[in-house]
Amino acid sequence: MHDRRLRRWLCIGLVVMLLIAVIMSSGCSGYKRFTLREGDAHFSFHYPKDYKNALTDIGSGYTWVTFERLLPDEVQAVSWFTVTVDKAGTGRGEYTDAKDALEYDISIRSKLDNYQLLERSPVSVAGVAGEQLIWSHFSFSPYIKGESPKETKPMFSRHVYFDHGGLIWGISMTSIEKMAEETEQYFEHLLETFRILD
Repeated sequence: MHDRRLRRWLCIGLVVMLLIAVIMSSGCSGYKRFTLREGDAHFSFHYPKDYKNALTDIGSGYTWVTFERLLPDEVQAVSWFTVTVDKAGTGRGEYTDAKDALEYDISIRSKLDNYQLLERSPVSVAGVAGEQLIWSHFSFSPYIKGESPKETKPMFSRHVYFDHGGLIWGISMTSIEKMAEETEQYFEHLLETFRILD
């Protein structure tokens, strides 16, 4: 009698563990993991599996990683995200810190007729405080084969900046307007899963 109860509880425990494993794996089934352990910045994150790594550059004095998404009949990406890491004072813009990089971003884009700042808000990435900018803008690029290059496309961009380990981190995501809601979820997932590695 005692052995039968023990076996029943072991079976129930095994079924529960299997269910938990299935639920956890299905929650991330639409994502892959990217890890970079070269150069000055080591990090990892989850990204949507239908995005492809278009660029990983660690040899230009800074780190730059870009993923993009193409759909059938497209000649350019309709959505992409980028992770950049600069050394303070020596990177692409010679920024002193993330706030300096963010203010430079605002000063440049605000001068352009086709950019509008929608939101500026605090954000946390890997337990580090930063700031997020959300822009609406237009692109003149043709995304679908046969479209005129003069036709503009409404787009949205999200840019996050933060400082960590003497480095200035930037994470951004841009997409055409019709994908804005979908890419917002992707970007939130990317930020939630972003890890700075030792």
